[in-house]
Amino acid sequence: MSEQKNAFGPTEALIYVFTELKDPRLDRCKKHKLIDIVVISVCAIVCGGRTWEDIEYFAQAREGWLRTFLDLPNGIPSHDTLNRVFSLIDTDAFSKCFSQWVAMISDSLEGKIIGIDGKSLRGAIDSASSPVHLVNAFCLDNKTILAQCAVEDKSNEITAMPKILAMLSIKGSTITADAMHTQRDTAELILAKGADYVMALKGNQGNLNSDVALSFDGASPEVLDLRLGKRLTTVDNDHGRLEERSYWLTTDIDELVGHHKWPGLKAIGITETQMEKGDSKSCERRYFLLSNEKATHQDFATAVRGHWGIEAMHWTLDQTMREDDSRIRQGNSPRNFSATRKIAMNLIKDTELVFNGKVKKASMASKMRVAGWDTDFMLKVLFGKKT
Repeated sequence: MSEQKNAFGPTEALIYVFTELKDPRLDRCKKHKLIDIVVISVCAIVCGGRTWEDIEYFAQAREGWLRTFLDLPNGIPSHDTLNRVFSLIDTDAFSKCFSQWVAMISDSLEGKIIGIDGKSLRGAIDSASSPVHLVNAFCLDNKTILAQCAVEDKSNEITAMPKILAMLSIKGSTITADAMHTQRDTAELILAKGADYVMALKGNQGNLNSDVALSFDGASPEVLDLRLGKRLTTVDNDHGRLEERSYWLTTDIDELVGHHKWPGLKAIGITETQMEKGDSKSCERRYFLLSNEKATHQDFATAVRGHWGIEAMHWTLDQTMREDDSRIRQGNSPRNFSATRKIAMNLIKDTELVFNGKVKKASMASKMRVAGWDTDFMLKVLFGKKT
């Protein structure tokens, strides 16, 4: 597919990309166009739809409006048809279309921080199976979900990391990941694609973790200041909780690099979080591997704190879109429906809610309700402007 970035509005780009998605149905079973099924589902989710029945009822109620940009040659598909089709669509192909769509409507990822983390679909399970688990890539700068990749049965997130990185053009970006993904192969892949990494270091890298801890665990913050030159400190005081975070960086790691030969390792980052809430106090020190020797303390702090933005995205999926409550289970439906939710999330979060010329600060839940009430706002969500 030739790149058509910014040539279309978001839904026009969606139609352009997903038209190339292979239809899994036999020709004699294709009563409804596949692209119509996908776009109807996105529209319904934007307005709060959570089930196949919701999507069917939304489409029945808004059929005349949907026909202004969809063909609908045989009317509205039933909820059973929606379920069956989504259960048959190849999940890798659907996820690839999702990531291509994001790339078409988004700016370059160069200079951006991309967090990668996994999430289970807890409702998509029955007594004979394990929860569906997905690895998601999230741009921490613009809060855009970039891609998802399903973890294969009897496997783990580590095997999904190469697949999700393959979907993304990450040259010039910084990849953040938790300790599970702190693997030599992953570091090499990130570097080969022209990106940098900030990776949490824990016990799964036993010898390297032990050597780093041996160097710094016993040192007080004041001693670290003397050894490493300076630190960055931030203080948050909210909801009765005081958090002080300190960040140190060192590129004086020749001995570690020589001994462990970790791919591209240029710096060690150290964080210490001291927390007070009432009479309770805690202190945690963590270590990170960095490939960018020019990273500043602020760069490091932004990457570490920003990584948890992906947890906020997961929270929105669960609390606003009720993903964990979803009982969509048949075949490939859970994975494909999750990607469709993420398409809807990206559309909604990029759309400002404006009344009487003033931008309103509104939650995603509020925007979803307004999209169901106001056709002009819904058109703005879908096409980027009133039409």
